[in-house]
Amino acid sequence: MRFSLAILFIFAWARPAAAVIQLGNIMPLGDSITVGLGSPSTPGGYRDPLYTLLTDAGYAFNFVGSQMTNPTPLLSSADQTANEGHAGATIAYTSERGTNDLQDNVADWIAAADPNYILLMIGTNDVDLAYPTNYTDSPADPALLGEAGGRLATLISTISNPATGLDPSAHLIVASIPQIGIATEDVGVVEYNRAVLADVLAARSLGERVTFLDGYEAVPADDFSDDLHPDAAGYSALAAGWFHAIQSIADPASGIQVSTIFVPEAPTPPLALLALAFALAFARRRSPV
Repeated sequence: MRFSLAILFIFAWARPAAAVIQLGNIMPLGDSITVGLGSPSTPGGYRDPLYTLLTDAGYAFNFVGSQMTNPTPLLSSADQTANEGHAGATIAYTSERGTNDLQDNVADWIAAADPNYILLMIGTNDVDLAYPTNYTDSPADPALLGEAGGRLATLISTISNPATGLDPSAHLIVASIPQIGIATEDVGVVEYNRAVLADVLAARSLGERVTFLDGYEAVPADDFSDDLHPDAAGYSALAAGWFHAIQSIADPASGIQVSTIFVPEAPTPPLALLALAFALAFARRRSPV
């Protein structure tokens, strides 16, 4: 018996440690949802639960960005408070928000941080600004809503275009935005999110390292602290979405699949878009990003 216990002890002591997967630098990029704001705010937003999910799964990484806003004790103790979340930010310049946007600033942020993964969620303020401030049933401003997808396409290309992009070697994960708790505006969210998917599919057809995350479906309708921001449970749900998206890229053998087709309670998109989405899903099963 003593001999057997000794053998078991030596075997357990000699087992190799689990391999650590190096992800490099991860840049959370977006607006107040990236910060973790709300009513009340959630310290760390999705970044705190995402940090836990990634570290528990054996990934090594650093959150990067110029902001250190809305941390948690866990993120602070791990020196992981950095992010590129900017409250009120839009995709590109608007007269209402000026240059508090991503397009005008992303070159400096990427140059300073050198990200390997970019978690991009932007557009909530673009949709919100497209509607009258009194939340009537008036239609959205087409210049703000209808062209938002085009502005996002420009931002994606600015980052990821193989020939001219700021960081084409980085993995850009683009999330559709969560719902807005005002029925008339949520119609605009669905319209914008269909454009997000189309932008990602177009970028991938050009060879860009871009992945789509269904952020609308990731956050349950009951998990919001106000009309625009998730609550703690919603941010945790969003973190799980980011985690699976990162894992699908970093560890293709995991078998994780990230949603590619996004049509939440919206009219069926054109057949050409569905055909392209199906072809993309088939191609992704055959080879890693």
